[in-house]
This record gives sequence, C-alpha cells and structure tokens, in this order.
Amino acid sequence: MLSRRTVVFALIGALIVPPALARRRRGGRKYNEDDLPPRFRGGGLRRGVDYSGRTMTRAELERCVIQQESLDQLESDLLSSQAEISRLEAEVKASERRIETAAARVDNYSQASVDAFNSLLPPHDQLVKRYNSSLPRHNQLVAQQSSIVQAFNKECTAHPYYVDDMIYVLKKLGLYG
Repeated sequence: MLSRRTVVFALIGALIVPPALARRRRGGRKYNEDDLPPRFRGGGLRRGVDYSGRTMTRAELERCVIQQESLDQLESDLLSSQAEISRLEAEVKASERRIETAAARVDNYSQASVDAFNSLLPPHDQLVKRYNSSLPRHNQLVAQQSSIVQAFNKECTAHPYYVDDMIYVLKKLGLYG
C-alpha cells in the first residue's frame, strides 16, 4: 500500500477542477499563515531573506496549490475505493468459510443436500465478480495518483517560494483566512 503522502501527491493533478477548491483543505477549514499546505512548508522564504536561487512564481504556486487540492480529492477517492475492496474481500472470505463448512456436511447420496450446497455457489460467484470488477478502478486510481505525485514533486517541491506569495495565492483561491 502506498504511503499517505504518496497518495496525496498522486491525487493532486488528476482532478484539477474548481469544485476541488471549494473543499478547502482536510477538515473543511481554510489555511492560515501557520498552516500552509504541508508540501510547501519548509520551502517558504520571508521577504528580505538573502536567497540567490530561483523561487517559484505566483502562477507556479497557484498551479501547485490547485494540484494539491486535487490530490486531496483523489486521496479521498482512493480511501473510499480501498474501503470498498476491503469490505468485499471480507464478504468473499466469509462466503468461502460458509462453503467450506457446507462442503464438509454434504451428503453426496442426497439430491437435496447437494442442491442445498450448490445454492451457495452462485451468490459466492457474484461476490467474487464484484470484488474483481472493483480492482481495475482502484488500480487506475493508484497509477493516476502515482503519476500525479511524481509530477507534483518535480514541479512543486524543487524550488522555494516566498511565504507572502503563497498567502496571496491562497487568498486568491479563497483558501486563506
């Protein structure tokens, strides 16, 4: 299973849509100066700091904040998908235990006993099909997250930024205050 950080970064770029911005940040709260987006903290410079390297522009910061908000949504989708897979897996295992128990009790010379056992198989097969059909979507989300996280890490974490530029961007997007 991927780490939470990896999941978060993978989710950012996949869903770059304005509704993602309305979600604010985890917990629905807005950012403040002491609570800048986690991936950007530590890269922030105060004005007046002597720094001769390249810093991120406001436009780059805006793209990165939008990506991070999108990654948060993708993370939520992944967690929901994982919960569904876990639930289905538990149901399949429970069904397998019922079938194993029933198989041990089948009277092979009694048609009623064989029919009762056979009636357990179609619902089990349906559970297995539902479980198997949920895996491709989950795997797609994981792959999508991974590629987005890689892009986010490359574009958004390589250079520092000025904290006041980050605050400006967060205010512009309605995520600050």
